[in-house]
Amino acid sequence: MHTLSRRALLGASAFGGLIPSLLLDSRRADAATRIRYDLTTTEGQKNIKTYAKGFDLIMKLPERDPRGWLFQWYTHAVRSDRNKAGEISRVYGSASSPDKQLAQDTWNTCQPHNPPFSSDMFLPWHRMFVLCLEQIVRQLTKEDAFNIPYWNYTQAGQRALPAEFRKQGDPTWGSLYRQNRITQVNAGTPIDQVPGSSPFDLSAMKFNVYTGGSGFCANLDNNPHGIVHDDIGNGQGMGSVPWAANDPIFWIHHCNIDHIWASWNKAGGKNPPLTGTFTFADRDGKKVVLEVSKFLDTLTQGYEYDKYLPRPSGSLPFPPANAQVAFALHATSAQTSGPVSLGAAPVTVTLAAAPPAPGAPAPASGNDALTQSLQAVPASRQFILQLNDVKAMSRPGVNYDVYYGLAEGQTPSHDSPAYAGSLSFFGVAPHGDMGQMQMPGHNFSFLITQPVRQALAGAANAATKVTLVPTGAPASDSMPTIGSISLVSA
Repeated sequence: MHTLSRRALLGASAFGGLIPSLLLDSRRADAATRIRYDLTTTEGQKNIKTYAKGFDLIMKLPERDPRGWLFQWYTHAVRSDRNKAGEISRVYGSASSPDKQLAQDTWNTCQPHNPPFSSDMFLPWHRMFVLCLEQIVRQLTKEDAFNIPYWNYTQAGQRALPAEFRKQGDPTWGSLYRQNRITQVNAGTPIDQVPGSSPFDLSAMKFNVYTGGSGFCANLDNNPHGIVHDDIGNGQGMGSVPWAANDPIFWIHHCNIDHIWASWNKAGGKNPPLTGTFTFADRDGKKVVLEVSKFLDTLTQGYEYDKYLPRPSGSLPFPPANAQVAFALHATSAQTSGPVSLGAAPVTVTLAAAPPAPGAPAPASGNDALTQSLQAVPASRQFILQLNDVKAMSRPGVNYDVYYGLAEGQTPSHDSPAYAGSLSFFGVAPHGDMGQMQMPGHNFSFLITQPVRQALAGAANAATKVTLVPTGAPASDSMPTIGSISLVSA
């Protein structure tokens, strides 16, 4: 339980809107810790009904109200067929006002998909966003017991879009329906069984550090976060950054992403000392500037989850306190002179052995050098495939399934032992106001010990091949690329 003195409350106001995180719900400063529940539980069902009621009220507010649907949507990102300056002018006119300035401060601030493009801020920014929406629902519905539920889609049997979000025109649930979803998703097909979809899982929890391309945060951003976005919505829905927060499932999805983060922490994962601030509208529609450092633990915000997820088998052990985790490089992409261009057909990249250290014996020639290098890695170590500098000029609209050691003539399949995982391009391309702004590349990784060991025991040279298979035809102008591919052991 956390309490705040009157002195602390008065001191906070002196910062001109820089409100300590515990004040986000100061009326419950002396209350017991809140619990967020799985949507399918009895408590979760009570809360999703309040959520629908709250969204109905949110959608009825004027566009200029910071608690309203448009303002909340645009905090994440402004729709791509308009721009921020034009929408602020349309909604607020030419005169200055606190709400107009708040829109200027908050719209288009989702991380890491808007400047400053901070990958490590992905999780805390969305935690703040979900908390603010949660409190707006409490305020509008006058139901203070409300806690936003999470959609536990990584669990078998829960992969269809919850029925409450599929009832167009329903008097209770209609506010949660959106047309701009993949047709089969709104019909109740599990989202990972829709044609063109990719599997999603908890593989991000296998990583043992938070930051970097081989870290938990970036890989959670890819899977399940980005893949679930792609598997639900089209280019004017959840599948596109500028439209995603138009769909009420967005916050239920991100509550589960927060739930996975909290589970990784509960299992022993450590967050880095992140700092900085982001601006939002609070439950009363007023400016609140939140400190990232106060949002790295759910308990500092007065909530926790009804249950936590275990790490998958094969997870990398967490390092000792203050230890530096180093990955030993064993091979780099043969495409180091330029990016790997992806398209509508599968692409296979041949890896090459890393150059020998000075004074070391020359390795075997050709692909045998890589195979010998991999065979020399102790069985106790694990392999990580790193996809570096992932970019696109515009939204591809497809994912790419990644295979390691796929033998010649072998049909790609998610059931294949060569399947490493899937790469989402959600949020990788410029969007909306960015125009053709050069976005920084994204770095993702896959823990692929089993595919590597399988390849080493299989066909000759299979352990030198990385194959990327599109789930459909990408948009012709999207030009998805990967700067380089590397294989490391840990």
